[in-house]
Amino acid sequence: MDDDALHLLRIFVACEGRIRDMERALGVSYPTVKSRLAGLRETLGFGAEQARRKKAEPKPEEAPEPKTASDTIGRLERGEIDFDEAMRRLQG
Repeated sequence: MDDDALHLLRIFVACEGRIRDMERALGVSYPTVKSRLAGLRETLGFGAEQARRKKAEPKPEEAPEPKTASDTIGRLERGEIDFDEAMRRLQG
């Protein structure tokens, strides 16, 4: 992950995923934030292939504990875990 992607991820976490807050923090427009987040999703491996696989994934209560940061971010995005739980897992 390059420095720009890591910076965007940090802003995302600090703003608790609120795009309007990210606009202010980054000094860019809403569409720019959405575009950058789409790029970050691709970087983390959450592309179109993941959308196709999502139907085959176990339900949240059956899902195993995430092993990587990208797994944790994915579970946060899908609403399977809350922000505090994601931070706990990311910080180790």
